[in-house]
Parts: sequence; structure tokens; C-alpha cells
Amino acid sequence: MKKKWLSFSSNLSSKNLRLFSQPIECLGLIGFILFFASFSFAETVEKESWKPQIFIYQPPAPTISTSPVFKSVDPQIIQKIIDLLEEPNLGKLEDLEENPTLKEINSFVTPQGFELKNRYTRLGVVLSESLGWEEVKHIRVISEQNLKQRLTTVARWDHSPNVRSIALIALASLKDKNDLVYFKEALWSRNIGIRFATVEALVKWNLPESIEVLQEISNRDESKLIRVFAQGSLALLGDPRGKESLRKNLEDRDWLIRTFSAKFIGEVGTEEDYELLLDQLNREQTATPNEFVITEISIAALKLFPQKIEKEKLERERKALEKKKKKAGVILKQNEPEVKKEPLLKKRTYFELDPLIVTAPRLRIPQTELVDSRINFQLLKIVQEKEDFRVTQEMIDQSTAYRDLNELVTPNGIRLKARYTVLGFLLTEGLAGTKDFQLKNELTRIAREGKNPDVRSFGLIALAYSKDRSHLGLFQNALRSEHVADRFAAVEAMEIWGYEEAISILVGVTKLDTSPFVRVFAAGAILRMGDLLGKDFLIRSLDEEDWVSKAMAMRYLGELGGAQEYPKLLSYFGSDQKKFVQAEMCSSLLRLHSKRFKEEGE
Repeated sequence: MKKKWLSFSSNLSSKNLRLFSQPIECLGLIGFILFFASFSFAETVEKESWKPQIFIYQPPAPTISTSPVFKSVDPQIIQKIIDLLEEPNLGKLEDLEENPTLKEINSFVTPQGFELKNRYTRLGVVLSESLGWEEVKHIRVISEQNLKQRLTTVARWDHSPNVRSIALIALASLKDKNDLVYFKEALWSRNIGIRFATVEALVKWNLPESIEVLQEISNRDESKLIRVFAQGSLALLGDPRGKESLRKNLEDRDWLIRTFSAKFIGEVGTEEDYELLLDQLNREQTATPNEFVITEISIAALKLFPQKIEKEKLERERKALEKKKKKAGVILKQNEPEVKKEPLLKKRTYFELDPLIVTAPRLRIPQTELVDSRINFQLLKIVQEKEDFRVTQEMIDQSTAYRDLNELVTPNGIRLKARYTVLGFLLTEGLAGTKDFQLKNELTRIAREGKNPDVRSFGLIALAYSKDRSHLGLFQNALRSEHVADRFAAVEAMEIWGYEEAISILVGVTKLDTSPFVRVFAAGAILRMGDLLGKDFLIRSLDEEDWVSKAMAMRYLGELGGAQEYPKLLSYFGSDQKKFVQAEMCSSLLRLHSKRFKEEGE
């Protein structure tokens, strides 16, 4: 290095001496050399691993969209979303005492009931759909510069964990590599809800860089719940390290860790994991068994059972082929390559992460195959002996991870808490569509005679998946109940049941039920079943005085309506001051606008 510098200086003195006769030019050259040297030094510093910094990171300006759809979106929709992000009560729980309909919703325990309760008691849940809806990225609304800048600011600095979490997940939907620094920054938060939201955002972001970040979280985060979530996320993204960690978690002393890990194994496991889960089911038979663990393990095993069936089928075919060759006198060479096996199941490109979706794994099992008796026995035992389906304080005290569960603020985090608060949901998923005679009889009994709406609702929903016409009388009886939770569950069950006779009965519900919320819910069910009478009722419900029913009608029109509903909904813009209604309106208008553009394009 010294020789190079001497050579450089000698060349400078011999060939370019005339430069030094001009002081200004000389100083400029020296300044250039110093700048170049400092830049080279800075490059070596930047190679160090990332650490949280105090300075404010300024990312490159977002690219302005050239999408014709984006240019045609009404700007007042974008501005309203930005205004709602400024709402100070965005993460606050709505007061149930102020609205009779909210008090009704609070009693619902069915999958749809939980979803609606979360949606209309937390404004952030509604707004997150406007910001994180998959189709949004196709119309580039969220890439609008002002909204992107506002989301970035909120994701980094907002004092509310609820608001910051929503912004992090919304940013992830943009798939912008520049946003990785924000996700890493959020992982240094002391708030469990924000860190959980960051893991969720990394899964949604789903760029190669997310794998190593998730691996680091799965090893170092102080919360066991977040570590399991990161491990499960790694497994969902195809990293084998995550799956191996989940298997080890089945031996953890914390019951919620075992439960949550079993759920992920059911999503990403193989036929070998089926036997592992059944062995774990045996180990859970202690003096005080935990029903949440047993039910979740049973559900996971039911999900993997079709893979075991397929493997056994292929093995039988292979042996039959070998036997046939031997009979024909064909001698198999020892080094002859094995016949390439077909994959057991097509690899899934989508995983159901929503904790409140009933996957009904029994419906994917061939009717000729019998479910392992250990699974049916354990679930039947719980149904017969359990009188209260809610988690007990003793269970909560036994799990440090459950205390972390109470800190979650994202929509999926709230749903996860609901999944492990009321056992009825897990039992619904584990028993939905059962063909077992004894189980069906027990479900029929509790649907009729259950001591509270929680139990009766669970029985109705589980039976609906069996698609048995003889259950229609059960649903009709529930519609006459004085408890609104029973009537709501009956409407939900009839939609799942799905026969044409249900439509005329649900039309009667839209006219006669005393609850405006149940009436709107029934109208949505009718429209989802393909009858346009439901749409007519939803349009009339836009003028309801009850804001919950109005917001719900707007949501269903956005999801189920066509492009022709866009002008109708837009005419209501600015007419309602309730923030929930405004958020639902923005979400529905974006959906309908996308449909209108697609129809015009065709």
C-alpha cells in the first residue's frame, strides 16, 4: 500500500505539478481524494450486521402507479382511509353497553359469531381489511404515495400497538424490499403484540429475506408463543427447521405450546407425523387431561389421515406389482432403480392460517375409511363429560404462553385467542361431518338439550356439515328460540347445510326475526347461496338506524355484490359519521371498484 501511495505521489509531482500552481483546483483534487477514501471506509462499516439505530431511515420514494384502475379510484376513498389511520380510538375496544346489537353479538360463540364480534368491537380489524385485502395490490390503491408514507410512519412510531400492528401487516402486502428494515426494527419492541404482528407480516411479505429473520425469531424471542409462531411460519414457507422444532414442542410442559404446535403440524406435516400425533394423544391421558390439547391433536391427526391412506394405497400397489413380476418369472436386479412414486398429495400452495375457519377434515376422508377409534373415543368423552366449554382460570395459570395470548392485537391474533378460549369451536372442527352413529346421536342430543347457547350452537354447526336432511327440524326449532345466539347459530348452520329448502326459511328470518343483526346475517346467507332476494334485503338495510346492521350490509354487498352496486354505495359516502360504517364502506367500494374495472375490461 505504501509503494502504491509513493508511486501515486511521484506521478502527481512529475506529471501534474502544474495543478498545484492553481490553489483552488488543488484543493478540489485533495477534497475528492478524501471523499473517495471516506466512502471506501463507509462501505466496510455497512457490511456489519444490522443493529437498531437512532437515525430516521428514509426509503426511496415509492413508484407512482401507472395502473388505469388506480387513476380511476375516487380520491375521497383514499383520503378517508388515511383519515381513519389518524383515528385515536383505532385500537380501542368498543363499549358494548352503548349498543344493544353489540351486546347480542358478544354472546355468539360460532365461527361466524366470533368473527363478527371481533370485527365490530375493534375498528382496526375492519380497517385492516381495507389495507391488507389481497386484491388491493392489483388495483395499486395502497401504493399511493401519501398512504404509503402514512403507513410507514404509523408502522414505526405510533404509540398504539393495535394501530402499529395493522400498519405493519398492510406494508407487508406491498412486497417492498425496502420495508425489511421496518420489520427488523419492530422486532426490538417490548410489546408482544407488535412482535407477533411482525411475524405475521413477514409471512405475508414472503420474500427470501424473511426466512433468516424468522429463524432468528424462533431461536431468540423471549416469548414462547412467538417462537412457536415463527417456527410454524418457517414450516409454512418450506423451511424444514421449523417443522423439526414443532415436533419437539409436543413435549413442552406448557399446554398451549403443545396445542399451537399440533395445529401447525396438522397444516404442514406428513404421513409420518400422523403416528407421532396419535402417540402424543396417548401421552396426554393424565390424571387431569387438557381438553384443548387433546382436541387440537385430534384435529391435526384427522388432517394428516388422508396422507396415510394414500401412502398405504401406494405401498399395496407396489407389492402387488412385485408379486405379479415374480409370478411372471421376471427376476428383479438388486441394483434396479425403484419405480418412481407419485407424490402422496399435491403440495398445497395455500395454508389456512385463520384460526376461526372450520376446515372440517373429516370431509376429506373417504367414507370407506374408518377414523382411528382413539380419536373418536376422546372427542366423544369430552362432549359427554364437559359442561362448560370455556377455558378455566386454572388452565390460564398453568400456561405462561396463554398470558402472552392476551396481548395479541392483530385480527388473526384475536382469533387465535378466541380459538383457545371456547372449546366448542375446536370440537366443531373435530366433529364436523362425522359419520359415526354414536357421535351424531350425541351431537343431536346437545343441539336439542344443551344447557346453554354455547353448547347448543356447537352441536348445530357440527351437525350441519353432515348434510343430513333429517336435521332440518333441529335448525327450525333453534330459529324459534328466545336466545338470539341460538337463532344466529341456526342461520349459520342452515347456510352450511346448503339445501334449497333453507332459502325459503331464511327469507322468513329476514322479515320476522326481532334482531336486525340476525336479519342482515340471514340476507347475506341467502345471497351466498345464490338467491338475489338476499341482495334486495341488504340494499334496504343500508338505511337501518342500527349502525352495526348497516355496516354489515355494506360489507356483504362489497363481498357478494356486482359492479352495479358501486354507485349505490358511493351515494352513501359521507352520510354516516360512525367510523365502523366508514371503514366498511371504503373496503366495499374498493372491492366493487375492482369488479367494475374487470367487467369493463372484459
